[in-house]
Amino acid sequence: MHRVIADAWADVRRGTAPAALATAEAWAFGEPGAS
Repeated sequence: MHRVIADAWADVRRGTAPAALATAEAWAFGEPGAS
């Protein structure tokens, strides 16, 4: 999980924040499919 969050922050720095934050939020809130 922590690696996913780190990857999301890398995306933020690359300028692709919306998708990255959606991914981080899905993991944080345990969306279906987020193993």
